[in-house]
Amino acid sequence: MKAAKCTLKRLECLFYTVKKARMKLATDGGEKSLYYENLKLRLEEMQNDLEKYRSLLTGKRNPVVGVFGCPSRGKSTLLNVLLGMDILPMGSFIGTTRIGTVIFHQDSESDEPFTITARYEKDSVVETKNRTHIDVKKQVEIFSKQSNFEKPDIHEIEIEGPIRSYIGNNITFVDTPGAELGASKIDLEEYYKLDIDIEADTDRALNILSTVDVVIFCMRYDYKEAKDSELYNKKIKNLELINVITHSESRNDGHTNEQMKLKLQEKYDLMQEHTVVLDSKKALDIINDPKNKNKNIVKIARKQFTGENLEGFLELKEKILRKIRNKNDKVINNRIEEFEDKYREFTEDAGKQGIELQKPLTDSEIKAIKKAERKASGNTKSAINHIGGFFSEMFSIIWKIIFFAVIFSVIICVIIYALIVFGII
Repeated sequence: MKAAKCTLKRLECLFYTVKKARMKLATDGGEKSLYYENLKLRLEEMQNDLEKYRSLLTGKRNPVVGVFGCPSRGKSTLLNVLLGMDILPMGSFIGTTRIGTVIFHQDSESDEPFTITARYEKDSVVETKNRTHIDVKKQVEIFSKQSNFEKPDIHEIEIEGPIRSYIGNNITFVDTPGAELGASKIDLEEYYKLDIDIEADTDRALNILSTVDVVIFCMRYDYKEAKDSELYNKKIKNLELINVITHSESRNDGHTNEQMKLKLQEKYDLMQEHTVVLDSKKALDIINDPKNKNKNIVKIARKQFTGENLEGFLELKEKILRKIRNKNDKVINNRIEEFEDKYREFTEDAGKQGIELQKPLTDSEIKAIKKAERKASGNTKSAINHIGGFFSEMFSIIWKIIFFAVIFSVIICVIIYALIVFGII
């Protein structure tokens, strides 16, 4: 707990320093050179990255686990196993997943329906409610088909509902398009008949990569000439990573799991302790067995995920949970050190250009800023409450006027009726 507080303290010191540096640049009346504008953008990116870790440490968001890899590596099938239900489209062809799909976990015992939200490029949103995971899968397929190549109509799909993940609660999962660096349609034609833009899908996947906390990288043993290694070595291997080798009796040429790990280690520079071999199709068949429909998913995994290529799912669970727990310590501290070094570089370079960046803030300065933020937030809430109270009071007055007007009208009508009955008028 003490270590976590120290980590958060370091993180907030840098976060507020960068934030104040950006504010100072925005109000500076000096010459706006190209360097000056680039510096503002780089500081903005750093502040956003710091906020990502800050929100995780303070519990404002759940940890995010993303599944990545080249096309047709079994990413969606694996994620369906992790989710404990068959809701993501799968296929033996490239391009089943064309856009990012974010899955938010709800209590599996909840009676609430699944909510699927499609977010379009022009900030429009379409939301649907679905009662069964079969309906969810159909709806996701419909939304996925609406995306085109370079400029998809939909840039993200969100699924929220009673997921019964055997991994646990309070984790957000992300499915991603297949990605290959330097690959083209021609590169893959010997494997598949393609009608997708692999470069556009790669860009989408890499954009998602920066938003996740834990990366699961899927690979296949029999793809000896695909460009997994380029993607892995350039973009993946230095992240908080778990490697998954997709097992298949028909593709693995009788090799044992250890033999496959050793062979792929030459190509990917894999770390054995971060690698598991899994048969996702067999695991999903177990989950989809009608006998298991209403059973506890954790017990299903513990009792039925047995054998060399299924026990790895329990190992994968432990690796995911361990890395999520470690996010509050070693990993974030390493990232903070990188950010601190980068900010020092910014400061030195800016000084050579005659721009003085904000020096690291002291504890008292940070406390003053946070106090001002809370006060501003309180004033905003107070103003909203005041406005709300004003309209509430006005509504009450109008309602009373209408009420008494109606009563007065009724009385007048009764008097006129009485006068008519008694022949007075």
